[in-house]
Parts: sequence; C-alpha cells; structure tokens
Amino acid sequence: MLTAKYGQIECEYIDTAEQDLSMFPEVEDVVKRGYSFPLTAINGTLRLAGVIAPDAIVEILDEAQ
Repeated sequence: MLTAKYGQIECEYIDTAEQDLSMFPEVEDVVKRGYSFPLTAINGTLRLAGVIAPDAIVEILDEAQ
C-alpha cells in the first residue's frame, strides 16, 4: 500500500538494547531529554517518539511530497 503511493520505502530497526546509544548521537540526545522508545525517523529526521503511529507517518510522508 505505501509503496504504491510513495515509491520505495526503507525501514530499519535498531535494537538499542544491543548497541551503545553513543553510536546514535541524535537518538541519545532525545532519550536524555526524556523521550521514550520507539523513535521514528523519516528521511533521517526523528519525527515521532513513544509510539509507532501509522496515521502520523502517512501524514508526514504526505507533507514531504
């Protein structure tokens, strides 16, 4: 469904329990500021925290077009 509307979509899961957060400075920064996992980045920018919200993701993708 998403690829029909937006073309190629990439999704990457990073298990932060298995890796040092300092490898991901932007993630480390938002976690230190109190945001909770999961974090969702779109086009390399963190956009959502605390929940995976499909409707919000679609809205953000629509804005990016």
